[in-house]
Amino acid sequence: MSISLCACGIGSGSSRYKVVKTLSKDNCYIGFRNDDQIAYYMMGALSMLIADGTVTTIAQKWLSSDPVSLEGNAEALTKKELKGLEKRTVIIGVDENSYPLAFRQENSYGGFNVELAQAVCDKLGWKATFLSIEPANTFIELSSGDVDVAWNMPMDKDAKEFSHYGPVMSNSLVIVGLSGSSRRVSGHSLVTDTSEEVKAALAEKEALANSFSRVTRITGGTRECFDKLNSGQCDYIVCTHYAVESYNRTGGNPDFSGASGSAQYIAPTPTPAPSVATTATTEKADEYTSSDDEDSDSEE
Repeated sequence: MSISLCACGIGSGSSRYKVVKTLSKDNCYIGFRNDDQIAYYMMGALSMLIADGTVTTIAQKWLSSDPVSLEGNAEALTKKELKGLEKRTVIIGVDENSYPLAFRQENSYGGFNVELAQAVCDKLGWKATFLSIEPANTFIELSSGDVDVAWNMPMDKDAKEFSHYGPVMSNSLVIVGLSGSSRRVSGHSLVTDTSEEVKAALAEKEALANSFSRVTRITGGTRECFDKLNSGQCDYIVCTHYAVESYNRTGGNPDFSGASGSAQYIAPTPTPAPSVATTATTEKADEYTSSDDEDSDSEE
C-alpha cells in the first residue's frame, strides 16, 4: 500500500508542519505466539469488524481515512463460536510512542490501535488490557508471556519464532520541521523519542544522522517531541507520518483525551531511558535535502 505524504496535508500552505525527509517505510502486522488459538478468534473478529464498517469508523476518528488493507468477512466466526467462548483477559502489546496509533494518558491508553483492539475484544466478550512494548521486542514479549498479542506494529515478516498476520497497514518514520523550516538539515538539531525503531532507522542512514549538529533522544514520546519543536528547542523531530497528519489537522493541538477508561494500563518493568545528546558532524551536508522523497521548496 503506497503512502502519499502530500495527501496527508503535509507540506501544504496551510500546514504548520512539513516533512523534510522519510527515514523508513514499514508494513505493520499483528503477532501471536505460534499455535495460539487466540489468533484465530482475534483475526476472525477483526475481519468481521472490517466487513461491518467498524474499522473504517475508528480509522476516520484517529487517522481521518482508513489505511487498513486486510479483507473483511462478515462470517469469519459463527454465532456458535462466539457464544461458546470462555471469558478471559487479553494482554495486548502496543507502542505507546506511536501517536495517533497508540499513546498513554496517565494510566490509560488511547489511539487507533487501542480502540481497534478493544473493539475486537468486545466482539469476543473478552477484557483487554494494554502494555507498552518495543516493536523490536515482539518475540521476547510474546514468548515470555508478558503479552498475548503484539498489535499492529512493524515486524520481521520472515520471523519463524512467532506467527504474524498482515500486513494490516503501512507506516513511515519521517523527519519533520515547522512549515518555514529549510529542507536542508545539515547543522540543525534533531530530537527523537527513545524507541529502538527510531534508533535503528537513523543508524541505517548514518550519514544523514551525522549531518545534524545534535541528535537528542528524549522520553515522553511524540507529544514531547512536538513540544520541543513548537517551543524552538530543536529544529526537527522524528515521528510517524500519521502523527504529522494529526498535528496538521488540529493546528498543532491534537486531542489526547481519547484514552479509554477500559484500556487498563499495565506498568512495564522499569528500564532507565535517560536523554542522550550526541553531537554530530556536518560533512556532506548538501547531499541531504528532501529532493529524493518530497518536492523541493525554495529556501526561505
